[in-house]
Amino acid sequence: MTGNGVVPLRLGKRRYRGAAVKEAELVKLLAQGLTQEAAYRQAFRPKGVSADAVRGRANKLANKPEVALAVRELLKAARINDLDSAGQWITDALAAQQEAKTDRNWAGYAALHRQRGQALGVLHDRLQIQGELHITDTDLIARLSGGDMSKARVLAEMLGSATSYVTKQLAGPAHSDVPDQAEDDGSS
Repeated sequence: MTGNGVVPLRLGKRRYRGAAVKEAELVKLLAQGLTQEAAYRQAFRPKGVSADAVRGRANKLANKPEVALAVRELLKAARINDLDSAGQWITDALAAQQEAKTDRNWAGYAALHRQRGQALGVLHDRLQIQGELHITDTDLIARLSGGDMSKARVLAEMLGSATSYVTKQLAGPAHSDVPDQAEDDGSS
């Protein structure tokens, strides 16, 4: 793509004829996300042609190697703002929200309403994960197990500190039926 937005196509002898200019317009419209048919209609403005004929011509032209290559090159060089804008997103979101409301799709309406609030900056999602820095594995296991030795063993194994927790906290030093990790055969 040149600096003036013109898509350079290698179209042989037809390069400067009307067809080349229209094909360049088609490439630009395809890169902007229009369907083949819509891009063809906008670029060539066919009159008195059936929908099937337009679809066929659009497909044939869009699949020409030089046209497909030009679309790919244009998309590679494009910035997000070249392809979409905040204004277009808002327009699309509002239209989708209205459609959800009309269809009585309340889950969809609520999701779009939430997005709208976020986009306008009046609704902020603040996901904060706060680690329990002051709690040790031992304390966590004790709280979660509620004194149940079998739960405590499972939790301790999940945390990777089964032997140290079970022997130190629940069983105590005199308790002999607590298996050591090295002795545990995995049958429990």
